[in-house]
Amino acid sequence: MDIVDQPLVKSLPLKIGLIETPPYIYKNSMGDIDGFEYDIIKHIVDTNELNVEYIYIPIDDRDLTYNEMIKLLEEGTYDILLGNISQTYERSKRIIFSSPTALDIGSFFYRKSSLGGFGGSQISGLGMNILKIVIFLIFISFLFSIAHYYNTPNIISFKESWWRATATIFGEPGFVLNPNLNSKLNNVSYLGLIIRLLIILISVFTGIFLTSYITSTTVSSAIADKPFTTMDDIYGKNVVVMNGQSEVDLLKSYQGLTGMKLIYLEGNGESTFDSLTQEMEKNPKIDAFFMSLSDEEYRSKKETYVKGKVVLEKGFTSMVINKKHVKLSQMINISIYKMRKNRFISELCSKYFTNPSHVCVQ
Repeated sequence: MDIVDQPLVKSLPLKIGLIETPPYIYKNSMGDIDGFEYDIIKHIVDTNELNVEYIYIPIDDRDLTYNEMIKLLEEGTYDILLGNISQTYERSKRIIFSSPTALDIGSFFYRKSSLGGFGGSQISGLGMNILKIVIFLIFISFLFSIAHYYNTPNIISFKESWWRATATIFGEPGFVLNPNLNSKLNNVSYLGLIIRLLIILISVFTGIFLTSYITSTTVSSAIADKPFTTMDDIYGKNVVVMNGQSEVDLLKSYQGLTGMKLIYLEGNGESTFDSLTQEMEKNPKIDAFFMSLSDEEYRSKKETYVKGKVVLEKGFTSMVINKKHVKLSQMINISIYKMRKNRFISELCSKYFTNPSHVCVQ
């Protein structure tokens, strides 16, 4: 305790604000405070015998942004604030950041197609286009069958002529308008031969077109279903992000390079994930939402939204301390160093995160 300003710390309990941000800070099934950062601060408090008052800040009915809560810390409402708070240059001018407790990495999350790489809406759209093509080809075959019926040297019914014209246009092997035409070409009029040639060409081009159309549509649909695989995929996308969080400044730095369009969402008293997904469901024009990967650990709609492969490293998360507590911040940093040295923080990472390598600073 020698390093701490004794009168300042001992006079009144230190007010520690705990921002509910699972799995950093949350209440377990028993109603007790739990979480990655809570275990860290509790270890520091117990080890250094600090006099503290914990103030739990629940997600429900929380209408202040992170920047606004940091302003309360700056004004003295809290002495220490924690709950997945990102380090930024602008914030560092106003408060003290402790040594990092975790990496702060963000990613884009987009809607997963209900049918995997080829969604139901895409299949429906392709089906309608093919149906239009089929109707068009039947109409064309009808016109050709009229011409063929009146120009063929053999007497056949119009029904048979139309059937053969349609079958040939849709790719039936062999020219079947009249099997005897191959042996009686001299008896066929020039108009009849031209009609025969046009039908063959239409048949060939129809097969090529349908094959290329279906292939290109399938490929483009598969690509569209994974729109955040590379940085180039961000270009021109509509991305929703929670206002007042560090993600805003990070994404703004990419706007000029990517043409990304940001939609700012105000807090509504719910978790970041729930708020962002609700906005996605209301606005089909939004391509993705952006949030910290650590928030993904407790999200409940994994079957609906997919994490893209594009990951942006935002920096570090830390506890934040009022600037009047310089010596207290030094004591906290020494404690974090010792906890990291004896792998205490590493063990907490494995306890609270399914992917410790995403967040653990060791």
